[in-house]
Amino acid sequence: MGRISIPSGGAADSADFALRISGNSMEPEFHDGDLVLVQRYPVCGKLNPSDVGAFMIGNDTYIKEYQKDGLHSYNKAYETMH
Repeated sequence: MGRISIPSGGAADSADFALRISGNSMEPEFHDGDLVLVQRYPVCGKLNPSDVGAFMIGNDTYIKEYQKDGLHSYNKAYETMH
């Protein structure tokens, strides 16, 4: 992938990097190919249930909703990650 331009202002100014969504586990909110802006933790503060974040597990990164019982996909076809 090459370089991308993101207009400044709002969330773009506080983002540390962008990730491209791969797959459909977070549909209907996030779609395959979408770009998401990410702010590094702990800069963004405490993680609360229902927050959506980029979580690294091994060498893979997942965009998921954090809940106390694990990481959830919006697409109900996917199981909770523990």
